[in-house]
Amino acid sequence: MNTLLNPKFKIEILSLMLPCMLAVTAASAFDHRPTSETEIREAIEHAAALRASNLSLVPAVLQKCAWLLKTGGVRCGHVSVEIADAKGEGGAVYKLIEMYKAAQSDGGRLSVVDYKCAYLLGADLSIISASLTQKSELRNANAEQPQVTLATCSIQVKGDKLMWVRSEQPAANEANGAPPAPLSAKGKLELHGQKPLPENALPALAVLAAAQQQPFLPESALPLCLPALCISPELDALSPLSIEPVFTIFALPGAKIDSPVVIAAQMATHRLVGDLTARGLEVDVPTPQVWRNRQVWLLDGNWHAVVQSGLADPSGLLKIEAVNPAELDENAPLDYEKIATAAKTKSDGAAIKGQ
Repeated sequence: MNTLLNPKFKIEILSLMLPCMLAVTAASAFDHRPTSETEIREAIEHAAALRASNLSLVPAVLQKCAWLLKTGGVRCGHVSVEIADAKGEGGAVYKLIEMYKAAQSDGGRLSVVDYKCAYLLGADLSIISASLTQKSELRNANAEQPQVTLATCSIQVKGDKLMWVRSEQPAANEANGAPPAPLSAKGKLELHGQKPLPENALPALAVLAAAQQQPFLPESALPLCLPALCISPELDALSPLSIEPVFTIFALPGAKIDSPVVIAAQMATHRLVGDLTARGLEVDVPTPQVWRNRQVWLLDGNWHAVVQSGLADPSGLLKIEAVNPAELDENAPLDYEKIATAAKTKSDGAAIKGQ
């Protein structure tokens, strides 16, 4: 696949799809890392017991979040994440839908990515199947037609294996316009009895935990460790999928949190180093450096992730605005000329400021 978007930009956009992508000062409770295999094994057992006890739909899990992406005040894309009632589709209880569309301008070239992934999940949030589509466009200032690349990936859990098939139709040759031959690849991941869930389903663990422990006291909630499916931002990777252990901790909110709603708790997820083996989920005791790599969510009284606004990506060129999902027009056209102008103005301003 021709990478149409800067890989760093694509990774940042994908990270926005987590329902809260927060840059929150971590509470001291999150600084306590597991220092023994026993602590990790107990967290794995707690997570397995929690998920095994959820055999039907929990209404509070259902939620949708949405954001607008802007550069220099001009809309350049949107992101939405929804967990919906699957209504029995494919034997599923929940349906997780991730979508984003984003445009980036750089040096007279405009890159546009349009991504959608729909997962069918069990009552325990485990993956049954998934279907991913990513359309990438590269628009050169002097070209009449954009170069378009279409990639798809289907995922199916069969028995104790997660099977995936990726296909791609690369962009036509710029010199003669000839369409290249389509590409395809497939693979499988051995699950060894484990049930991975998508990364964007992780915040729903708070709802499941609250449903089992009433009243739910975040400060005394047991930590959880479970396998999560990670999809590479670069779908042309030899293996675009991986399963990684995620360690989850709940805590009371910090003393100073600026939010339009009352914050009842915080939830941190730490991606650790590990693998699925014949012995199950094997996880290395995290080093301090690995443990510092965390994402933190703010949770309201319904244990839903609180949608944050006014965030920015590390470069400062992209701003994120939370919006009412019901009011998000996912088909609204993007004004590529305005995006290019705004991006150039923003970039020039940052360059001058850095001098």
